Amino acid sequence: MSKNILIFLGPQGSGKSTQAKIISKLKKYTHIVESDLLHNFVTQNNKESKQVQKIIKKGEMVPFEISCDVLFKKINSLKSKKIIVDGFPRTINQAHVIDYFLYKKKHNLLGIVYIDLNKKECIKRLLLRKREDDTLKIINKRLKIYFKETSVVLDYYKQKDKLIKINGNQTIEKVTNEILNKIKKIV
Repeated sequence: MSKNILIFLGPQGSGKSTQAKIISKLKKYTHIVESDLLHNFVTQNNKESKQVQKIIKKGEMVPFEISCDVLFKKINSLKSKKIIVDGFPRTINQAHVIDYFLYKKKHNLLGIVYIDLNKKECIKRLLLRKREDDTLKIINKRLKIYFKETSVVLDYYKQKDKLIKINGNQTIEKVTNEILNKIKKIV
């Protein structure tokens, strides 16, 4: 059964998950959050999950074999034909693997919605949400890794004419409207 996949990317603090949630409700898509899948994986309390927990606490990227595995199992388990994937792929290796997975399963990659926001604004927003793992040191580390790794992914999908760049430095409503306008031809 072929599925339509729309991917949402953006640095931490860009509002990517907020927008993915809004669009999934408006367009009746199933919303999969990669970080939620990994946090659920960590609760399995085995050797591998404990290693992943340490990696996440340090603000580092989870090995792509694990992040791919949990995501693909979730996509395969869904009956829904319309899915928003939130926060994946983050590296070029992940992009190649998800493209191959979608091709093999005959799923359609509709596009990559990228919520663009500069590092300074991301840091400001992340510090305001006051989460335990949002220390300035860890935020800076995560964002440095994110921008370095993901810029290659964005270029890759731009070349495939799949990238939909959105200005994340505006109100939630304006970001939502910009997304809706730019995806209306593909969803």
